[in-house]
Amino acid sequence: MTHLLRAALLILCALILASCRQSAQPMPTPDPDIQLEWLPADKPFRVGLDALIFSLKNARSEPIRGALIEVRGDMNHAGMVPVNGMAEGGTDDGRYVVPFEWTMGGDWILTVRATLPDGRSTQRRYEVQVRAQ
Repeated sequence: MTHLLRAALLILCALILASCRQSAQPMPTPDPDIQLEWLPADKPFRVGLDALIFSLKNARSEPIRGALIEVRGDMNHAGMVPVNGMAEGGTDDGRYVVPFEWTMGGDWILTVRATLPDGRSTQRRYEVQVRAQ
């Protein structure tokens, strides 16, 4: 194999690996009138199916119903496919339960976006460590 062909294959492999993960997007400024809070369980996160619970309230601490909560989980290293989850509607007390599957142990970055029925939105980012089984 010629040196030129080897170099081309190395560049191609690097491009493929780099394209497996989207680049980090800047976080928008949170809307001060929307209180989005993650209510993590009192147990360590483990690989497998989980339920992530969020509280959504307005500036007067009144529950917000009818919103959409979207969660995107990214491993903190390149090459992993992101995991997504969502919940709509919420409960009377403004809680949203998002089914979510931790696919691998390690360090994760969760990006959580709440979109209200009127179109306003806010976003938060959390760093999480997940234990392997």
